[in-house]
Amino acid sequence: MTMKLINNLMTQENELYAVDWLKVVVEVNHNRDSINDGLIAYCAKEDYDNPILSYKPMFFASYETSLKVKSLSDNKLTIENNFFKWLNGQNILGKTNINELVHDVVVKLAQHSDINPTEEQLNAIKLGNFKIQQIDINKAILFDNKQQAANYLERIKLNGSYPKRKRYIKNNTVYFGIASERKVIKFYHKGTEVEANKQYQPAITSELKAIADKMVRFEIKYKPIELNEMDLQYGNNWNDETILRLVDRELERLNLPMPISKDDLPKRYLKFISCYKSGSLIDCYTISTIRKMKRELAKLYGIHLDNLEMVS
Repeated sequence: MTMKLINNLMTQENELYAVDWLKVVVEVNHNRDSINDGLIAYCAKEDYDNPILSYKPMFFASYETSLKVKSLSDNKLTIENNFFKWLNGQNILGKTNINELVHDVVVKLAQHSDINPTEEQLNAIKLGNFKIQQIDINKAILFDNKQQAANYLERIKLNGSYPKRKRYIKNNTVYFGIASERKVIKFYHKGTEVEANKQYQPAITSELKAIADKMVRFEIKYKPIELNEMDLQYGNNWNDETILRLVDRELERLNLPMPISKDDLPKRYLKFISCYKSGSLIDCYTISTIRKMKRELAKLYGIHLDNLEMVS
């Protein structure tokens, strides 16, 4: 399977789409007494005689990845983690068929635990009859070599922007809107991420690692508020085209100006930068003009006044 996916990848035009992280609620029969790691009692204020009991989640390991499973009732579970990695031992490659991923995870869980789905329940999952509480979808952007991928990510770190989303950089990853309660966007170099966490992906081959080194991953995390507003809170709301459309739409919103040399900047911007460096902006321009010029420099040329080294 892996070699077939690799060969398919090599024939595509520098892009792959996949489902990454999932948190779903599925209707599956199971033994609540064994599918838990203990009980937690919650007491409402001044009502200590009627505690609310909740089962602690249980973790099921596969390929060094732990799937989080929590019993909600006799026939309802939440399941959470990277389903493809749990099934295959790596997530350099992936798939977009959400229903199939959830179905395969439930079948594998049933082989090693007191989770006992009926045929009717499995068929319902195949049809997408389950709730999605969180989903991360991604696109792999492939370059000719590792250096080109690293250069692209560095440009995003320095100059990338999204409307109304703050940029936050942590090590190998650039986040946009990291604190959002709706969705979070991020870019990272897959090869670097794999190298840092290779002990958790034992199925990675040298061929897969070579692909990861040339890859920048673009990823979107959708949370419940956003899923509900988009009417995408159930598996049967999704298909391959949904993922491609959502990913491409968000990627197109990235503002990433091409690098520019000082000689190519219009004179009015050179004057503005000169006034900034001399500390005389407020003497040369009105407040509204300063704000306007800052926005134009950032949007058109990727130049920020705190990052003037980009102008050589």
